[in-house]
Amino acid sequence: MTMTLSIDVINMSGEKVSTMDLPESVFGIRPDKSVIHEVVVAYLANQRRGTQSALTRSEVSGGGKKPWKQKHTGRARAGTARSPLWRHGGVIFAPKPRSYYQNIPHAKKTLALTMALTDSVMDKKLTVLDAISVPEPKTKLVAAILKKLNVSEATLVLDSVDPIFKKASRNVAGLDLCRCEDINVYDVMRAKRILMTQKAIEKLVQRLSADGRAA
Repeated sequence: MTMTLSIDVINMSGEKVSTMDLPESVFGIRPDKSVIHEVVVAYLANQRRGTQSALTRSEVSGGGKKPWKQKHTGRARAGTARSPLWRHGGVIFAPKPRSYYQNIPHAKKTLALTMALTDSVMDKKLTVLDAISVPEPKTKLVAAILKKLNVSEATLVLDSVDPIFKKASRNVAGLDLCRCEDINVYDVMRAKRILMTQKAIEKLVQRLSADGRAA
């Protein structure tokens, strides 16, 4: 039998309106720092484009002729102007485009996400909203909602992003919007506060349940 955890559900004014049961199979997994760390490191590595590139001494132009004779010039010996010691010369051990991709099993990603969500509940970073919306795309309306919720920096997780709300919130400093389908371990761990609607939680639980790793 799956156990549940209860959490308060508040409205946009910060008032409690009900309670919600969080399945322990998603929000009650004992965090393992090593698993979360591994998944976060892989996520950050996979964001790297790996396009850094520089020219080696064999790729720079020039250097087809010895600059001066070997002896009796009073200058150091030189065989080519492509030398890394010279200005406009090649680069020693020049970086080249490469892939930083790290493969993490889907099961481990899911496990790490449940651990991160559990950690957010334990640290009381998670706030559940019954719903959130604005009638028109004005930044001050979203800022007023966050002020009532006593939130300065947060990640807002929605079941679907309304174009009007998205436009109204894009200039609110410290607020990140995220769909429940796109939430990942890094988003959860870096967030100072997590605001999540009831529908977003329900969809998130369904997403993890569909993987066959959460009931």
